Amino acid sequence: SRNGRQEYEAGPRIKGAKFFDVDDVSSKGDLNPKDLPHMMPTKELFAAAMDALQIQNNNHVIIYGTQGSSPQFTARTWYTFINMGHDANRVHLLEESLNEWVGAGGPIEKDSTKVSFLADDLNLEEGEFNYVAQDASNFVNMQDVLAVVNDIMAKTKEKNAANVIDKTVIIDTRPAGRFNAEAPEPRQGVRGGHMPGAINIPFMDLLDSSSTSKTLKPKDELKQIFTKAGVDIENESTPKIIVSCGSGMLACLVAVALEECGRDPKGTFVYDGSWTEWGLDPDTPVVK
Repeated sequence: SRNGRQEYEAGPRIKGAKFFDVDDVSSKGDLNPKDLPHMMPTKELFAAAMDALQIQNNNHVIIYGTQGSSPQFTARTWYTFINMGHDANRVHLLEESLNEWVGAGGPIEKDSTKVSFLADDLNLEEGEFNYVAQDASNFVNMQDVLAVVNDIMAKTKEKNAANVIDKTVIIDTRPAGRFNAEAPEPRQGVRGGHMPGAINIPFMDLLDSSSTSKTLKPKDELKQIFTKAGVDIENESTPKIIVSCGSGMLACLVAVALEECGRDPKGTFVYDGSWTEWGLDPDTPVVK
């Protein structure tokens, strides 16, 4: 499997680019007792990482990846920056990849370098950071999702599904085979199937198959996909959309797509633990 840190260090990279590792800058140890992958960092850890990268709150941040890498990494990084408190108008996703940048004659660095830090080496004890971060917003945990799922099951039983908590919709972005428990989960011990009431919109359906950089389809096509799946993306009619995936990464890509379609991001939430957490727990309700 590819290693983004090694690829960045070996080069090429966009001139002046810094490396952000969503797996490294994440909650671990006592903050993550279930040992789930790439859980959102504390505001202290994020602020320390920004200081190490010499990123300030008023900087514009442009996020890019390399050709062939999954868009989950760039989408998760974009979602992380915005929801840890960076001004959303100053966080940007490069639509194409490093390869197109090189092809267009953009300035690059070819010499090898080292990533400036590992999260474990950062000093979080002093608590004085130049960067001002906030506790992660627009994420939900298992208890939040369980409350919605229990309400869905109760209202479905009463044939009153239209009145689910705040008309909340759950989107699951995993491939249909995993959603329907017809294909195995990649993580050992994780059950197949889906949450009661969840709507399946596989992330691959949102990507332009003609693009080598795995960019999103045009806005009109994205809107049609959501509508066909039965998701009203308007904030007035669907105040809250919860997006889940395998481990909280590709859910962020759906968040990008929803915002591209004009949805106010304040009403979109990512389930951080996603199916890894839900499917590992023997007590969560699962439909197969």
